Amino acid sequence: MEITTQHILPVSPDTYWETLYCDRAFIEALYTEGLGGDALTITSWQHPDDGAYSRTLSFNPKMNAPAPVKKVLGGTFRCEERGRFDPEQRRWTFQYISGAVASKITIHGHQTTRPHPEGCEVSSTLNVTVAIFGVGRLVEKTIASQFEADMRAQAAFIRRWLGRQ
Repeated sequence: MEITTQHILPVSPDTYWETLYCDRAFIEALYTEGLGGDALTITSWQHPDDGAYSRTLSFNPKMNAPAPVKKVLGGTFRCEERGRFDPEQRRWTFQYISGAVASKITIHGHQTTRPHPEGCEVSSTLNVTVAIFGVGRLVEKTIASQFEADMRAQAAFIRRWLGRQ
């Protein structure tokens, strides 16, 4: 299953990538305050001089899920995010690895920006495949729905964050 969201933000694409997305304080606040996750751990943060950067973090995401999905994913769903920004393509690619059933769930995607008269348009695409008999499609729909909610929450958080600056 693939899902794409778009949001208009009041910043330039350069500011989005260079000031927000590569700022550790912003990322920590985004995952905990903005997205409602907890137990955030950043295990890798690399920012070479060429403009590329990557990070690996793990957290317990806020998950609104029906009972069958919660049963499959376990009581506390923990995931690891591995992401990398390519400065030439202006593209963030990411992969989520779930702690519960990592061998049966594949989640990856990308995020891009483009100029917009009000700042920039952020386009986020998620691809999710769940190979669990009987509930795979329900888990996919739940993860896709949560992604949409998270992208709305991320856009709202960015607007609040920019208002603090």
